[in-house]
Amino acid sequence: MRVWNVSAPAHASALGRSLTGHTGVVTWAGFSPDGRTLAAAGDDRTVLLWDMTDPARPASWGKGLTAGHTAAIETAAYRPDGRLLATAGTDGSIRLTPLGLDQAIRRICTSTAGLLTPAQWSDDIPELAYASPCHD
Repeated sequence: MRVWNVSAPAHASALGRSLTGHTGVVTWAGFSPDGRTLAAAGDDRTVLLWDMTDPARPASWGKGLTAGHTAAIETAAYRPDGRLLATAGTDGSIRLTPLGLDQAIRRICTSTAGLLTPAQWSDDIPELAYASPCHD
């Protein structure tokens, strides 16, 4: 997937690198209401997220979200405040995935088995002092 600057359509230019990660066709992509997050859904039943604060340097949010669809995700939409993503699959289901801070902390703690090291913290959020968000 590629993001393009089309402010001057006759001189469209690619922004940043290609965004990869889906194992199949991307069926939907959209920016969050604040324009800082790009979500892409695919026929691989996952949603991938990128931080687009600096479009020239998109940063992956990491492992894709699995919303629980048993077939391709066909479309998606953000709640107006950007804290929830609704996905609709060809399996006939609609799933709601929270995108707020609490959900992000849960994903981090799950993917690191609760062992978020100071080095990992520094790589991902260097502007904040280390404080493990994972609690038993």
